[in-house]
Amino acid sequence: MNAKEATMTEQACEQVPGTASVVQRVGMVAMSADGACMVVSDGTAVRLAGGRALMDATAVIATAVLEHAVWLVTRDAGGHTLHRFDHAGTPVAPPTALGDLGADVTLVVNRSGSRIALIEGERGVLVREREGELVLEPLGERQRDRRVLVGTRGVAERRGPMLKLRSGALPPLIVPDDLKGSAIGTAAVVLEGTTLLLELVRPDGATAIVYDLRRGELRTR
Repeated sequence: MNAKEATMTEQACEQVPGTASVVQRVGMVAMSADGACMVVSDGTAVRLAGGRALMDATAVIATAVLEHAVWLVTRDAGGHTLHRFDHAGTPVAPPTALGDLGADVTLVVNRSGSRIALIEGERGVLVREREGELVLEPLGERQRDRRVLVGTRGVAERRGPMLKLRSGALPPLIVPDDLKGSAIGTAAVVLEGTTLLLELVRPDGATAIVYDLRRGELRTR
């Protein structure tokens, strides 16, 4: 947890009665964009901070808090499964099978507005919720770099010196020449969906670059 997240956690604890002592004893797993909903784990159960248990912690491999929703990914012998809850901890639908996504699965979501998630390990799937129903788009095998969720615009993939949206909703985003050998690290869409922050990692360090999604061009680095 970085300093900003720690500050937001403290503020959220003040807003939600009974959560301050809970967060001191357990680890925070995920938090909503406004800090009002936190999911924590004590190693035994994954639960809402100060609230009900959601699932056995040993089964959960990824967690995210969306607007008015909590999504958990579990893995068993049959593959990976998505579980959906509201912010009160009530299941909102039966679990959804995702298939076997392989190792090192991550869950990246659009935290505000439309519910969309990129769930990716050795293979990936894009999940959209529409009127309570899920639409799954298999993405196939992961290449050298993980895919990037660009908010509601969907998924972008590294193609040589470019980052291209599968939907074609934006022109390809060009990686600067001196960073073309870098690997994609973390990414986030900010400023009401207008800006993509992208971390490019090399053996000697990491560089953050900023793309203007309205114009499809590099703004700064």
